[in-house]
Amino acid sequence: MNIICFKKPYFCAMKFRRILAFTFLIFSFPFLVGTILQIGSSFFQKEEQIRPHPRENFDPTLIRINNLNKLSEFVDSIAELHLVHPDSILNYVEIADSIVRMRFYHGFQNYKFSENFIANLSGKHIWRDIGAKVNPEHILEGRKAFCSQSSIVFQALLHKKGIKTRSVRMPNHFATEVLINGKWGYFDVSLKPVFKNNPRMSTNDLINNPDYLKDAYIFSFSENFLDKLETNFNIEHVRFDKINAFPARKMLFIHRVTRFLSYFGWILLLGFSAFLFRIGE
Repeated sequence: MNIICFKKPYFCAMKFRRILAFTFLIFSFPFLVGTILQIGSSFFQKEEQIRPHPRENFDPTLIRINNLNKLSEFVDSIAELHLVHPDSILNYVEIADSIVRMRFYHGFQNYKFSENFIANLSGKHIWRDIGAKVNPEHILEGRKAFCSQSSIVFQALLHKKGIKTRSVRMPNHFATEVLINGKWGYFDVSLKPVFKNNPRMSTNDLINNPDYLKDAYIFSFSENFLDKLETNFNIEHVRFDKINAFPARKMLFIHRVTRFLSYFGWILLLGFSAFLFRIGE
């Protein structure tokens, strides 16, 4: 075979193109079926059931806030209602924190099959995180959010107002620090602890005040998190992202690619197949 290819490289290349063309053609059919099922399932999908923890302060009336612009306008309206001075960053962030807390109940929000069948199936059968939404606009289309997801929405909201944030990564949790009057303040819109001190303490301040930290999380609906306080709030385990850095850039890129392919992947594969067949003639 190698001798034949050496003597007649043109025929070997032509054979390889035909094999590649048939491969693209064959793989285009699963993508086409997936796209058809994805579009069809959007007409029959069931309403998401609301199952918040009894101690969560989830407000189902806020479901109508389904994009960042609406969320920003709503927080602005509450701030104006309470006559919050525009320059008072702390007061505005406190209001934003309260609204995002009430907008979601705690839970992992994945892409539905009708939204992105590739991410949906990959999350179920390959790696759970692939199916989890990280685009703040897409997260706001649902009712529940995991700690990283609600934090992403919270951070995106503050960025629209020019307020600086950074992600706080722990072994079993994800939260946010906000730069207020030159100092970092810790905010957790997911597990919803109750902090009494103003201005907010930073993560490092909380680590140095374990009793105050424990009292704050006693009010959280997540009783199990109290057992993990020492592990999570350990200076050796906590990592801080860069200021205003999006916390899931790679996953956001993957979701954009898979979302595009979930609708148009079959067209691309058919196009590649037709091109290879044509040049092989």
